[in-house]
Amino acid sequence: MAQYTSKTKFFDTNFLGIGAIGTYYLDDKSCVDLYYNIMPNMLVVATENDVNDDSSCSFGFGASHRVGAAYRFKVFQAGFEIKGGKLAYQDWGDDVSELMVGKKIRTGSFRIFLGFKF
Repeated sequence: MAQYTSKTKFFDTNFLGIGAIGTYYLDDKSCVDLYYNIMPNMLVVATENDVNDDSSCSFGFGASHRVGAAYRFKVFQAGFEIKGGKLAYQDWGDDVSELMVGKKIRTGSFRIFLGFKF
């Protein structure tokens, strides 16, 4: 029996977001930040399979929303972020069938981060 394998790669890009941020100071050295951003979002889905060396590429474009919170102590920051959005399939290229154009792709992610903020 032949084994069928397929590889799918996702590339998710956001850029030039706008939004609001609120900061509550607990004392002189620490605070809590709450924020919301909306930004353009592009998703590329590339699929390859081993059966006939076929590959396809699909594109989605739309807006995504990010809501997050972070705790800051001096310059150190730790927080989380939730991202969601609905992107529409695009006909950029030959790989998307006519039935998929305009259909929605639901995207979402959860992120925990550590870093510095100056």
